[in-house]
Amino acid sequence: MFSFDNFTSVDYVLSFSGMIMLVVLFTQFTKKIADKIKENHTRLVVYLWAFVFCAFAAFLVGDFSSVREVIKTIVMWLVNSVLVWFSARKMYEDVINIG
Repeated sequence: MFSFDNFTSVDYVLSFSGMIMLVVLFTQFTKKIADKIKENHTRLVVYLWAFVFCAFAAFLVGDFSSVREVIKTIVMWLVNSVLVWFSARKMYEDVINIG
């Protein structure tokens, strides 16, 4: 019998594909709300979610032992958020075009 106990895990969510999955799902659920505020700003909604999830991941697994490590962690997760943003935005656009 299939169990949803291990449907997803923190390790999966912290991976690149897990981040993209979360950003696409949250974008789909919040896009209509964002459209009521301002028309057609999907790229901003996607980047907001990518930044939020990458910042959360940085705080969860980042190294904050010295100033150098803090700067390195911030730069790496900003780069990661841009990569997740590009990938999730394209995936979101593909899903919307199919539907």
